[in-house]
Amino acid sequence: MLTGTPVQNNLMELYSLLDIVQNDILGHISQFRSFFANIIERGLVKNTSNYSNFEWMRAQKRILELKRLYKPHFKRRLKKEMFHIKSAELSPISLENKELPLKTDLVVWVPMSQA
Repeated sequence: MLTGTPVQNNLMELYSLLDIVQNDILGHISQFRSFFANIIERGLVKNTSNYSNFEWMRAQKRILELKRLYKPHFKRRLKKEMFHIKSAELSPISLENKELPLKTDLVVWVPMSQA
């Protein structure tokens, strides 16, 4: 399976992707929630009355265990490993297949109108 960003701080998304690729690698969804997701999410929430060092350490152990389970089935590549990034605006020729243009951010300030 090829995906741009498989995990965006969402453990259930990770579970779904891995379950499609290899069924039951992480057990049944209810087992995954109780053994991994709930503990990790609870342990990583800061600035709440329930946050404690014990919860954080418990979450870290579960994160390591989860990584151990999915690592053999997961290949991570970065854009810089796959593509050469160059300035398309400064190049007289178009970009080739293995080239990506530099990221350009354009910020436009728009004043509020009278309603």
